[in-house]
Amino acid sequence: MTIETKSKSQRNWTEQFDSAQKHKQNRKYKKALQALEEALALARKHSLTEETFLSLKALADVQRLSGHLKQAGRAEEEALAMSSQLFAARAAAGGETQPTMAESKESPEESRMNSNDLKSDRQAKPGKKSDKDKKHDKAEKVKKGEKTDKSKKETKSVKDETGKKSDKKAKSTKEETRQNESEEDKKSCRSYMEKAESLNDFEERAECFRKAIKAGRKEVGKDWEKKYAGVHWLALETRPIMQAMACLARELRWLDEVDEAIEIYETLLALNPNDNQGVRYELAPCLLEAGKYEALEAHLRKYGSESAAIFLYTRALYLFQKTGNSKEARDALQRAFKRNAYVPIFLSDVVEMPDERPTFIGIGDENEALSYVMEYSYLWEPEQTAWLANTLEKDLYKSFADDPELVSDVLKELRLE
Repeated sequence: MTIETKSKSQRNWTEQFDSAQKHKQNRKYKKALQALEEALALARKHSLTEETFLSLKALADVQRLSGHLKQAGRAEEEALAMSSQLFAARAAAGGETQPTMAESKESPEESRMNSNDLKSDRQAKPGKKSDKDKKHDKAEKVKKGEKTDKSKKETKSVKDETGKKSDKKAKSTKEETRQNESEEDKKSCRSYMEKAESLNDFEERAECFRKAIKAGRKEVGKDWEKKYAGVHWLALETRPIMQAMACLARELRWLDEVDEAIEIYETLLALNPNDNQGVRYELAPCLLEAGKYEALEAHLRKYGSESAAIFLYTRALYLFQKTGNSKEARDALQRAFKRNAYVPIFLSDVVEMPDERPTFIGIGDENEALSYVMEYSYLWEPEQTAWLANTLEKDLYKSFADDPELVSDVLKELRLE
C-alpha cells in the first residue's frame, strides 16, 4: 500500500469513526453501530492495525450501551488480543512499548521481577538424568512394586465406592434437572415477560419473550387462534401472548432479524385488525428496511389516512429511494413536515436526545418526533438527510423563525457541511 493510499484510507476511517462517536453522544446507538462496523471494515481492508483496535474498542462500548452484551464481549476479546499484537509490534519497531490497553498494571520494576522469576524457573529445571540416577529410580520402582499388589486391591475398593457415589450423584443431577424443567414449565407468560424486562441483553430478552409466548400458548391450549377468533385482544387469556409477540418483534428489530419481526407484526394485525397495539406503525419502517416495497406500498395504501409522523416520514423516505428528487417525493416530505416539524431538528443531532423514549406521545408534538428519530434515524443515510435539508430549508426557517441560528446549524448537520 502506498503512503498516499494509506492516508486516504485513514481519512475515510476517521470520517466513519468520528460519525459514530457523534451518534453515540446523541444516543443514536444503531446508527453508531453501523458507522463503527463500516470503520472496522475499512480498517481491516487496508490493514490499519491501530484503527482496527480502536474500532473494536468503540464497537464493544456502543454494543454494551445498546444492550448487545454478548457481541460486546466478543469485540472486547478481539480488542484485547489486538492489544498484545500492537504491544509486540511497537516493541519490535523500537517505539513505545507500553501496552495500549489498561489491562496491564505492572510497573517496570514488577516486570523486571517477573522476568527474573522466569530466569530462576529455567535455572531450577533439572537437566538430563545420569545413568546412576536412572539405576536409582529403577531400584525405587522395584521397592514400590512390593506394595503394588496390596494397593491394587485397595484401589479397586476405592473405585467401586467412587462409582457408587458417582451413580448417586448422576441420579441426583437428573432429578434436579427434571425438577428445574418442571418448575420452568410452571412459569406463566406474565412471569417470563417480567423477567425479560429486568434483562439488558437483547438476545436474552428475545429468548425470554419466546418462552413467554410458548407458556401463553400452553395456558390457552391448542388452536387458540381459531378458538378466540375476533376477540384475541379482548380476551384476557390471549392478550399476554400478543403483548409478548409485539415485545419479541421489537427485540428482533434491534438484533437485525427484521424479516421475523415483520412476520410477527403481520400475524398480530391478522389476529387483531383493529390494531389496539399500534403495530401498524412499527411495521411500516420494517418493510422499508427489509426492501419489501410492494408490501410497504400496500400497507401505506391501507392506512393512507394516518397522520402519524412514522407513517408520513417513512412514505417520504420510500418515495425518495424509489423516484429520487421527484415532485411526488418532495410533496410527501412537505406533508410529513406539516404534520410534525420537529423531526428534522432531532434528526440533525444538533439537539441533545433524552436517555429514554417518551412515555406519552401526541400527533405533531416533540415527543412524537423524538420517538421516531430515536427508533428509526438509522434509516436516513447522508444523501437522504441532505435531500431533506434542501427540500425543507424554507419551511424550517419559517416554522422556527424565532431561532434562525438553530435552523442554520440543523441544515449544516443534515448536509454534513
